[in-house]
Amino acid sequence: MRIAVRSLNQFLIIAGIAAGLLAVAIPALADYLGPDRSVSTWTMERLVCEYQAVYDPPGGGYFGCSLTLYEPPDGTCESNVDAYFTSSACGWPAGIGCNTVDCDVSRSSSIEGCNDGEPGCREVEHVVDQPPATVSGSISCGVSGSGGWCRGDGELSLSGSEPLSGYTILALEGTRNGEPFACSGAACDVPLFEGANDFDFWAISSWGDTSLMGSAGGLLDSHDPSLSGSARERRVTMAGTSRA
Repeated sequence: MRIAVRSLNQFLIIAGIAAGLLAVAIPALADYLGPDRSVSTWTMERLVCEYQAVYDPPGGGYFGCSLTLYEPPDGTCESNVDAYFTSSACGWPAGIGCNTVDCDVSRSSSIEGCNDGEPGCREVEHVVDQPPATVSGSISCGVSGSGGWCRGDGELSLSGSEPLSGYTILALEGTRNGEPFACSGAACDVPLFEGANDFDFWAISSWGDTSLMGSAGGLLDSHDPSLSGSARERRVTMAGTSRA
C-alpha cells in the first residue's frame, strides 16, 4: 500500500506536538488543516472479455464456441469478434465460421487481478477516504446567572476522538475571541474570560491532519453588581400671608 504524501509543514507540526511542546493556554502551533484521509493503493488488474458464439443450423444439433480476450483495465471489449470464431479455432466442420454463417454471439466482461506481464495487465490506483478524526466541545457553568450569563466556573470542555487504529489525538487547538490556545492530549478544559467568549477548535491527529472545525460560545460575568451615585439636598420654600 502506498499512502499519498502530505506536506512537510504538516509533519513538522506533528513532530513538534509529539515532543510535548503543547500545554494549556500557550499559542497554537498549527493552522487549521482539516481532514485529509485520502489513501491510494495500487493493484494489478485487467479487463476480461468473454464471448460465447452459437451456430444453430437448420435441423438437429448446434455448434458452440467460447472465446476470452484480455484488455487493459481502462480499455473496452471488442464489439465485433466474428472473425475469431473459425472452424479451426472452434473445432467446427471446415468452412463453418461466424464470418461465413449467422452466429449468435453473447458478451460479458469483468475485472480480475493479474500478474505483471500477463496480457492486458496494468497497475491501477484506488483512492479510499478513511474516516476523519472528530472533536466535540461544550460550555459548562458552575454558577448560573440570568439571561444566559455564567456567574462563575465557566469553561469549554473539549474532547477529540481518532477512529483509525494505530493513530491518536495528539492535541486540541483553537481560538478564543481570535486568540490561539492549545492543550496536549485528547481532552482538556479551557476557562472562559470575562464577557463574551467565541471559540473555534479542532483536534490534531498523529495521522497528520486535523478534525473538522467546531465552534461554541459562552458569556461570563463573575463580578458582583455595584451601584454608584451621590445624594443631593433639596430645600423647599413655602410662601404665606399674615393678617394685621
